[in-house]
Amino acid sequence: MSTTNVYYVTSPFQYLCAFEARVHLKSQHNILIIEEGDTEKGLKQLEDLVARDSWNKIFRIGTQNRTIESPKLIKAIKHYVAKEQLKIDHICYGEFTSWRANLLLKNLDHQAPLYFDDGTLSLVEFEHYLRPKKPFSRQRWFQDFLLRLQGVRPLKSEAISDQLIVFSIFNFDDSPFCYIKNQFDDLLARYDRHEVFDESAPVGFIGQGAVGDKYQKSIDDYLEEIQSALNCTATGSMIYFPHRSEKPTVKQKVQPLKALVTMNKPIRLK
Repeated sequence: MSTTNVYYVTSPFQYLCAFEARVHLKSQHNILIIEEGDTEKGLKQLEDLVARDSWNKIFRIGTQNRTIESPKLIKAIKHYVAKEQLKIDHICYGEFTSWRANLLLKNLDHQAPLYFDDGTLSLVEFEHYLRPKKPFSRQRWFQDFLLRLQGVRPLKSEAISDQLIVFSIFNFDDSPFCYIKNQFDDLLARYDRHEVFDESAPVGFIGQGAVGDKYQKSIDDYLEEIQSALNCTATGSMIYFPHRSEKPTVKQKVQPLKALVTMNKPIRLK
């Protein structure tokens, strides 16, 4: 029986990390799950990236009615895998606290999970969950009841698999799980353009998402970092690329900063 790997992504950056994991794992058969819940710009960027690559099967799912749609997805994957006579080797995902990702892990037989990056959220999740090996738990009696009616096992307190692979751009050398550094080898091979670097060109600051959210950087700390970067530039000016999901509250605070040129669109691959 042949094997396949399953990749569950919700954003353009997650997709880039998932594809690097795909290249690293060297599987001949690959299934992609796209959660279409990103911003309009983010979803357009994601679809542009997906269009460049070849996948054996792509499932698409929205963010509404999760208790109904998630079991449908699980059943569809099981049906496809059985029809194609496949066995799932890895389930790869980029958010440890994702209810849907953990539901997939619970209900799809596989050899090992692989955790890839979801931006700086990975730093938070590593410290709060992975390093201390804290189980994921999200029990809701009514939703769990509905899941059982649909033949899906609900989540309890789910211990982290000892077979977990942490595939990250960050230095997690002290990870209690198997750690593999993501060097973005495939991305660099495709888009490496050293000749465009110019030491005299303006400095760019790539904006961060989830600023002000729980367990994330505060808006005041974020503004202080931007100002510190501005102070370090030779010209005292900088180009600011906002995160695609930057909140209006953050935008309102960033815009008044002096000598900061803000681009109208988030930075992306061209």
